[in-house]
Amino acid sequence: GGGQADKDKDKKKKKVVQAAIDLIFLAANPQAKWPEESLRNALTWLDSTEAWARGDSSSDESRQRLIQEVADTLPDGRAFEFEHLLTAKEVFVSNLLRRPCSRDGFGEAWRGLAAIVATSEDEGKERNGEGNEGKRE
Repeated sequence: GGGQADKDKDKKKKKVVQAAIDLIFLAANPQAKWPEESLRNALTWLDSTEAWARGDSSSDESRQRLIQEVADTLPDGRAFEFEHLLTAKEVFVSNLLRRPCSRDGFGEAWRGLAAIVATSEDEGKERNGEGNEGKRE
């Protein structure tokens, strides 16, 4: 085996997972502020977490160990599973919108999410060559 190299790889994996679960717990925190920029950064990070999780080839056993080292449960009390990393953005958003926060906090998060969804849909359209019709005067 690669001894040290494997250890470094595990460390890196743990960082990825730790950061994702930190974001999910922060999303569930009623006191946390989520301006659009923070949301965008969080979702970008979780996007790469999902991609990483999809490409991860380690055994179930080592995945389980990794997950347990990071967190036992999700903010809603469910056991934290490797599968949650495959849908990290969904888990994040559902915790964000379910948290018991003030109406302002909810509104801010909701508007930020709406703005991000709108921009990513626009980008998608431009890539597909749609959305340019009707703009010519």
